[in-house]
Amino acid sequence: MVSKRLRTALRTKPKGYTEYTGADRLSLRRTAYHEAAHAVVDVVLGIRFTWVVATKTAGWVDVTNPCAAWQRGDGSRSALARDWAVSMYAGAAGEEALGEGVGRWYNDFDSAEDWLARCCRPRGAAFVGDAAYDRQEAALRSRSRLMVSSYWKAIEATAEALLKVSALEEHEVMAIVDGGKPPSK
Repeated sequence: MVSKRLRTALRTKPKGYTEYTGADRLSLRRTAYHEAAHAVVDVVLGIRFTWVVATKTAGWVDVTNPCAAWQRGDGSRSALARDWAVSMYAGAAGEEALGEGVGRWYNDFDSAEDWLARCCRPRGAAFVGDAAYDRQEAALRSRSRLMVSSYWKAIEATAEALLKVSALEEHEVMAIVDGGKPPSK
């Protein structure tokens, strides 16, 4: 039976989102840790979201588009794009920290690279794959791994809560990051 919480969260599934099928299906545990890493890093960086979801066939964080943040004047475009990229890389970093290798997260990596290419290409970098761009991307991936290791206890608590309830709201993840108790139902 699908809980009311999960039914509500399922309405936020991104358009064009594809669920895992066949050989691409990952374990629920791995998906929960991947999405928990995104959500915790989002909370720490101040990236707003509504839900974080992990089910047997899909996982996502319903993130507010960063364009809305810089249109409100919440920060420079390049700083927000860098934070967004760190958040996108966090899912894979969470899987690495879990010790189960990294799945196929092309959407996350493509999204990060797209924001970096459009908003904060380093001075002198002509394209994605240029040495200056690659150095910036490596630094952001490193920052993501550092954040995941620094907030690992919150990521574990968030992932374990996702395994129990499948969906968490932003305020619940914030409470976990602040040392609070995760929801049980």
